Amino acid sequence: MAKTTSTALVTFLNDVPMFEGLDIEQLEEIAQAFKARRYKAKQHIFYESDPGLMMYLIEEGQVRIYVNTLDGSETSVVMLSRGQIFGELALIDEDPRSANAVAISKTVCHTLHRSAFHELMERFPQIARNTMTLLSRRVRSTTRHVESLVSLDVMQRVARTLLDLADKHGTAESDNQIRIDMVLRDAHVASMVGASRESVNRTFRSFRDLGLIERKSNAITILDLAQMRNLLY
Repeated sequence: MAKTTSTALVTFLNDVPMFEGLDIEQLEEIAQAFKARRYKAKQHIFYESDPGLMMYLIEEGQVRIYVNTLDGSETSVVMLSRGQIFGELALIDEDPRSANAVAISKTVCHTLHRSAFHELMERFPQIARNTMTLLSRRVRSTTRHVESLVSLDVMQRVARTLLDLADKHGTAESDNQIRIDMVLRDAHVASMVGASRESVNRTFRSFRDLGLIERKSNAITILDLAQMRNLLY
């Protein structure tokens, strides 16, 4: 294969957990299998039941994965940003998409076709091992989320969600403060915690009154990580 891949893409792949443990020459070969795609804010990337032909790797922007409930509402499964992968399940089991994916903001993804994914896993078994680790972590996270829906009240569920998002997408402002680098609208959070938008809005107001968060537009900074964690106990 001719090596025409940009250094920037190879450098980016070097920081992606799925490709951990691979050297630069291997990453250069892997990078050539990807194709860049751009999406506008609110543009759907795929819908539930669509054929699952591609995996997506986010370089820029945000993506929301959600499912439609029987009453016609939406339940967010996860919010994703730079360096995170989605759509890989359909490449493994070859079933249709089990959820919807929509860009929250302008988003750039690198896509990998199913056939290329299978070929790369055969050539580089480390990718298969890394994929199993990522899927295991996702199952654990989903189990934890279901447990919180059953055992925690709305304020605690919002607190846990903010802490989880801060852990995955946060930038530390100090030892006890962290900015969540995502657009977080009340409706998004409500669909993640299984509550109404109004109750989430009330919870955010309470958090502001307690000095726990600061909101600028749709961005959130946790001002007191220790106290936010204390809400869970």
